[in-house]
Amino acid sequence: MSLLEENLRSLAAAGGDAGAALDGIVPAELRVQTAKNGSVTALWEGVLLHSRVDPEKEARRLVESAAATPEGAEAAVFYGFGLAYHIEAFFRMHPRGRAVVLEPDPALFAAALRVRPYRELFAREGFRLLLAVPSGELAAVLGDWESGSFRVIRHRPACAANPGYFAEADEALSRLASRREININTLKRFGRLWVRNLARNIRLIREVPGVRHLEGAFSGAPGEPESSGQRKGPGQGKTPARPGIPGLVLAAGPSLDQVLPRLRELRRRCLLIAVDTSHAACLRAGVEPDFVVVVDPQYWNTRHLDRVGGSGRILVSESSTHPRVFRIMGGKLFLAGSVFPLGAYLEEASDSKGRLGAGGSVATSAWDLARLLGTDPIVMAGLDLGFPGGGTHFAGSFFEERSLTTADRFRPAETASASYLCEAGPRRVPANDGGMTLTDRRMLVYIHWFESQLRLHRDRETLNLSPGGVAIRGMRFVGIESILALEDRRAAIDERLGELTRVPAAPADPRRFHAALQGLEEELRRLAGLCRRGLAVVDRGPGGSGAEDLAELDGIDREISSLRHRDIAGFLLTSTLTEIEGAVRGDPRAVRESSRRLYRDLLESAEYHLRVLNGAH
Repeated sequence: MSLLEENLRSLAAAGGDAGAALDGIVPAELRVQTAKNGSVTALWEGVLLHSRVDPEKEARRLVESAAATPEGAEAAVFYGFGLAYHIEAFFRMHPRGRAVVLEPDPALFAAALRVRPYRELFAREGFRLLLAVPSGELAAVLGDWESGSFRVIRHRPACAANPGYFAEADEALSRLASRREININTLKRFGRLWVRNLARNIRLIREVPGVRHLEGAFSGAPGEPESSGQRKGPGQGKTPARPGIPGLVLAAGPSLDQVLPRLRELRRRCLLIAVDTSHAACLRAGVEPDFVVVVDPQYWNTRHLDRVGGSGRILVSESSTHPRVFRIMGGKLFLAGSVFPLGAYLEEASDSKGRLGAGGSVATSAWDLARLLGTDPIVMAGLDLGFPGGGTHFAGSFFEERSLTTADRFRPAETASASYLCEAGPRRVPANDGGMTLTDRRMLVYIHWFESQLRLHRDRETLNLSPGGVAIRGMRFVGIESILALEDRRAAIDERLGELTRVPAAPADPRRFHAALQGLEEELRRLAGLCRRGLAVVDRGPGGSGAEDLAELDGIDREISSLRHRDIAGFLLTSTLTEIEGAVRGDPRAVRESSRRLYRDLLESAEYHLRVLNGAH
């Protein structure tokens, strides 16, 4: 078997779809050379891929030079495969590390497979190769890396040959870092509130059906009458399926004011999906939305729903939403699956809910609901993701009314608005109407989320009605008249809504659910006991044997790792883990202090979960 065949077999055994990118590829021409230390190196288009003297030493220095950013991270993104010396050096330093390799040139990679054996590298659990992945899709493909810190290690010849590709990779990773920072700060601010809301909503989690029952409810409609130009398909004995019903998602940006006067007409043609912040505006316009989406855990966000009473045909919510929402809203309720460990555990003991995308804004969840429902096209209204005309929300929104109510002569409403516009790095970006509009770092996270999702779901067209809103790649701007020109679909919409309101509740087996809660509480109590033991060992101080203490702590850590639901209490520790990532391994003082912090915070989290769960019984 040739070296190439052996490497291809190892690559296939590792899984993934990198091998498919090699189909029909002619390997690049390499001039293979022997370095002074006896290792293999090569010239590619006149450029040396690795050192002529000692490729391994050069690779080790490259990895070490990247170790400072961030502190000691055991995950890395490699720009370029080369002959993989630098990747192997990383795994020698971090045997349990994770590495994703971006290689845009399949011909160069195919040539590398003829030069050195990579069986051990390809077999590593933490190794992942992204071969010839389009640069525009990197943000979506690398999305799971936003949950941890990583360093970037650049193979200079690859970067020099593909500067545009790796510039887009830099942008994608910058987005991930921004999202990670936002996620950490959000968790620090709302983590306990999410847990408390989940505990208070246990009855709903146990009884309410999930959004999985909504999938495809408004896709092609075989039962509707044919239009005049429509014919039956060959061999069909019934009316063929028609295109999906259009879905109009009503976000709360300033441009919603331009849509509200035409909302009655739009309702005849589209399924209406309102976010909580735009719901009251719809009612003031004399239109009841078909769906209302609520995902925010805060009490103040429920104030958007003041005075709406039992309106709203169907409410879709996440199970960590503030309980007041469910007290004041009427209509049929569907729950989206929880993204939090406690919620996922409770659903596992009751009924699988199905997921909605969560990009940090209720508008992202509303868009994903429209996609799940099968609406086509999806039309976004009030989705400015910026501040056209200096506005932050539509006229009369709760945000605007609150700023007017709390204003005084020393801090008028205009001051609060200007402060909001300036506090998150405002910048000008292209708008849908061809001009420029103002946005900021917060909005860029949502913009990138939409762009990523639109690339993943190219089978569904998404349109935008906001002329002054941010131009989102993949989301075409259209005038409102083009939507008003669509045919009337209200009869079909109402018929399907009626079917959904009759979806039965799905109550869990009370004994099974109670047993699951009891098992969770017992494990949390055991976790708390282990943390107290760990703190006792850590607090012995210098009088104890360092080696014996570390061995005992290792045993405690193994017991914690064996707990099935340790991630439920660990959910609140993300910021703690981030702050201690730079602790020096092998330094007893650093390990002791890191352990003290972890045991203390994990104990507090376990005890907090126990308190809120006990209060929910």
